This record gives sequence, structure tokens and C-alpha cells, in this order.
Amino acid sequence: MKISTTIIILCVIVSSFSVSSELLSITGLLGGLLGGSSSSSSSSTSSSSSSSSTSTGGGSGPIIDIDLGPISLELYLAIGDQTNRNLFLDWTHQYNKTYTTAEFQKRYKLFVSNLLFVNNYATLNPNSQMILGTNEFADLSLQEFVDIRLTKFNMSEITDDLFNQNQPDNQTSSSSSSSSPPSSRQILTTGPIFLSWKEFGLVTPVKNQGSCGSCYAFSAVGAVETLYLRTYGTQQSIDLSEQELVDCRDYNNIGCGGGWMHNAFKQILIEKGITLSSIIPYVGSRDYINCYKGFKKTKISKYTMVPRTEDGLREALMETAVSAAFDASSREFQLYQSGIFSSPTCEKLAPTHAVLVVGYYPTYWVIKNSWGTQWGEQGFFKMARNTNDQCGIARYASYPTQIHE
Repeated sequence: MKISTTIIILCVIVSSFSVSSELLSITGLLGGLLGGSSSSSSSSTSSSSSSSSTSTGGGSGPIIDIDLGPISLELYLAIGDQTNRNLFLDWTHQYNKTYTTAEFQKRYKLFVSNLLFVNNYATLNPNSQMILGTNEFADLSLQEFVDIRLTKFNMSEITDDLFNQNQPDNQTSSSSSSSSPPSSRQILTTGPIFLSWKEFGLVTPVKNQGSCGSCYAFSAVGAVETLYLRTYGTQQSIDLSEQELVDCRDYNNIGCGGGWMHNAFKQILIEKGITLSSIIPYVGSRDYINCYKGFKKTKISKYTMVPRTEDGLREALMETAVSAAFDASSREFQLYQSGIFSSPTCEKLAPTHAVLVVGYYPTYWVIKNSWGTQWGEQGFFKMARNTNDQCGIARYASYPTQIHE
């Protein structure tokens, strides 16, 4: 009896040691695969900090960003689950992903980490109006998502003077634009509790910026396109060139390296218009460093900075769609699928992505993104409104107000 008991105890000890050793082994493997060097660690300090805060909403322990180091037992077990491996294989087919053998293991582990975050968020927040999912970014760490899909803004340009001046500079007050359609003007003067330019058919189709940090160009072009349709009617079609804005470096924007929408409007104004995408198609990189001087489809003669409040953004939306920037560097946004986006880690003073606000409802903004129609709600998303401008969506907004051909 004693011998059999001893054998059982030894088996348990050996088994425990085996699991612990394997866990340490896979932890070390993950650290090596996912960049555990001191240089990458120091470069992602701010992202790691925000990821740690996010763990209270959607996960447990250190699994919130796999780059942070040791993995939890929950993640270790999930990685070995055949069901999760099958889900990953289905996901790779859905998004047409291919990897080398080594890359496959890394992406699979990141996918499972994100899957756990999605599931844990749903469990811990049963009343949430936001649905997370394994979208096209589910094989990325949070830091990779920030580096690949988000952008940098020159915050030194954001001054009180910029917003205090209705016309920043080099603008004229003359306009040859047509008046708003009577039906739209009648609706707007009532001060609606909700408004969506999308529902009026005045928002052009969602485009895809790819990995180029040109979100500001898509945001600005979208605003000009909506104003064009408002001015000349929905029977017109319009597809303006984001690439023209990416190529030109004369207005403090730096192509795929990021830029501001008000600088893009300034470029369109001073360069006497913007051309069609059929003339300068989007390639997602800077082909030229010169500003295009050829045919221009439409011109603007004025643009306006929005007062930096949610009320100011709402009032601007009564005129047209509005270009805006906000902090998108949260795991909730990385894995957003549908519903009303919000995140406890949003930083209103550190924008990372530009979008086009096309409407509002009592509890949320309606926003057009530039990541294609497979992302979010056919390329759009909702953001929580009246939450003390949590993500800064109202702090950096601008829009064109007068347009003509």
C-alpha cells in the first residue's frame, strides 16, 4: 500500500514538474518570438501601460498583451485546445492569411490571446453595447496593431490660436457654392436629436487605406465628398484622390507618416482644388513629392475648426460630415466588431487615428472608417457620446464649409 501511494505521489510531482517546465518553455518561446529584447520593451512602454489598464475590462492576469512576458495558465491551456486551432485555421481562410511555419506559431498564439480577451470581455460585461470579435487584426499584438494601423500626429500644431481663428490662414470668404437642398436645410434647422448623413445618401463608399498612415487624407477627402454631394445632389457621383494629398509635402503632412485634416483642407484650398482618384489612384505609398498641378474636380474656399467640445461637434454635424481624430490605441478598438465602442484606456490628448464623423444619435456618434467594408459595421462604427469626450473625438475636428467646381 505504501509503495503504491509513493508511486502516485511521485507521478503527481513528475506531472506537475512537466507542466511547469513546459509552461516555462512556451513562455520563453513566446518571449523570443514576440520581441522580448530590452529595446523593444522600452519602445512599447506606453502601449504596455495602457494594455495593463485594459485587463480590468476583458481579461485576467498578464494575458492582455502577449508581448508583456509570462503567459497565464488560461492562455497556456487555450493554446493547446484543438477547437481554438480549428478556429484559427478557419480565420486564416476567411482573411486569406498565409505564414511561414515559425510565423504560424507566433500568430496562432496571438490569435488565442485575443480570442480569450474577446470571450472574457463578453463574460465580464454582459450588458455592454459593444461586441468584440476576431476581426482581421486578431493575429496582432496590441503594439503591432498600433505600429501597423495607427498613425502619429504633430501635436505642436494644435494650439489655441488654431481653434480661435475661424479661418486659420490663406483663406478667402468668397464662395460660389450652391445652397443646400431645401429638404436638408429644413431638417437641419429643427435641431434634430439625431442626424445621419449616411441615411440621406450623402456619404461616399468606404475605402481602405491599407498599412499607409494616410487616415487623415481619407478623412479629409470623405468630408469634401459629402459636402460636394450636399451641394450638387446625390445624383452626382464623386471619388476624389487621397493619393494627391499623400504625395504633396508642402502643407506639414508627411504622406504615409501621418498628418492633419486641416492641413489637407489648406492644401486643397491653396492648390485650387483636388482631382479624381481615376487620375491619381491610391497606391498606399508616396510616389511623388510634388503637389499635383493638373485637372481639379472640385475646390473649397473655406474650412473651419470645430470648437473642442461634443456640443461643438454636434453643431458642426448639422452642416456636413466632419473630419476628426481620436485615440484608437486600445485593445477594444483593435478587436471591435459592432455596437457602441468605448474603452477605459482612451486618452483624449493623444490621437492616433483620423476618421469621418457622419452622424449622431443620443448615445453615440456614427463614424466612417477607412479600413475597408469587412471591418466593423460594413466599414463604419459607433462611438459612445456624452462621455466627457472620452477618446477625444471632438478635440481635433475640422470640416470644409464652402465648395465649388
